[in-house]
Amino acid sequence: MKTALGVIGSAVATSACCIGPVVFSLVGAGALGASAVKLEAYRPWFLGLTLVLLSVAFFSAYRPAASASCAADGTCTPGSI
Repeated sequence: MKTALGVIGSAVATSACCIGPVVFSLVGAGALGASAVKLEAYRPWFLGLTLVLLSVAFFSAYRPAASASCAADGTCTPGSI
C-alpha cells in the first residue's frame, strides 16, 4: 500500500513540471481576456504612453555623442553627457 501511494505521489510530482506551466498559461490567458474588456477605455492613454516611452528610449540609444573640447596646447576635456 505504501509503495502504491509512493508511486502515485511520484507520478504527480513528476508531471507537475509539465502540467503546471500549461495550467498557469490557461489561467493567465483567461484573466488577460477578462481584463482587456475593462482596460479598453484606457487604450488611447496606453498608446500615447507607449509612444512617449519608445521615443525616449530611441533618443537615449541614438543621441549624438558628446564632443570633446580641445585647447590649442593639445589638452582635451571630455564633454558632458
